[in-house]
Amino acid sequence: MLFVLFSAGHDRYAISSRQIEEVIPFARLKSMPHSHPAFAGLLNFRGKPVPVLDFNVLLDLSPVEPCFVSRIMLCKVTLESGVSRLLGLLAEKVTETRNLAEIRFIDPGSLPANADYIGRVYEAADGSYIQWIHPDRVLPDAVLQELTNSTLDAT
Repeated sequence: MLFVLFSAGHDRYAISSRQIEEVIPFARLKSMPHSHPAFAGLLNFRGKPVPVLDFNVLLDLSPVEPCFVSRIMLCKVTLESGVSRLLGLLAEKVTETRNLAEIRFIDPGSLPANADYIGRVYEAADGSYIQWIHPDRVLPDAVLQELTNSTLDAT
């Protein structure tokens, strides 16, 4: 399966390319007062508002620095209501795609209860791990719905 790889801190992560609509360069985002701490801002993508989350902030790291290798991955997510929507994930070092055998991803054991989006791990040739991320589980549906409603109200 083809994955888009990126980094946060010293760790590497992967999202299935099936869930990514497009990867775009870092862009200007509109801030939204009183929003979720990881909410980086609102992206105008082809005339449509797309909420963007800072992946580093989700992991309690410093916010992503706007630089050449910082990218916004536009991910397709489906809310519990069945509504499909784009969600931007801002991340660092989004520079590589790689075919990784899904069967080689293994259960890492204990995962934080509030981090459903963190999945199994893949052992790379250098012995490091690549963690599978599920964008549709990054935030609880209620928060995603709130961001969706807020972004639609902002237009």
